[in-house]
Amino acid sequence: MCACHGGGTVTTRVVTTHVPLGCVSAGQALDGEGYAKFYGSGDFEPTLPAAGHPLKSAGDVLSEIDPASRALVVDVSEGTGRWLGVTLIPAAGNLDVLLLPWMASCGLAQPIASSGSHRPGDRLDHGGSRGR
Repeated sequence: MCACHGGGTVTTRVVTTHVPLGCVSAGQALDGEGYAKFYGSGDFEPTLPAAGHPLKSAGDVLSEIDPASRALVVDVSEGTGRWLGVTLIPAAGNLDVLLLPWMASCGLAQPIASSGSHRPGDRLDHGGSRGR
């Protein structure tokens, strides 16, 4: 995620999504073929993103995230399944988002693994350059 401010300053952050192993939604496992919508939340009127991002597309620009956002909400769908996650946006550093099945329980007895979409080293940018 990359935020541009009036002076041309660019802040690049890695957003990594995680799904507990075995946490399915509507019988569907999340295996990296999903589609994600990212929402910024903060002290401003929220806007809905016009488009989402395939989970396997590392390095996407998240231009829909307002630089004033204080939290990042991720809404993922794949097949008939849906997962949601939210994380606070720290003043500095990368973001990790735990995705859990929507309207379903999920045990956390196993280690949490990356959803396979945005791994360490992959970059999601907001308003700036693309890349890894």
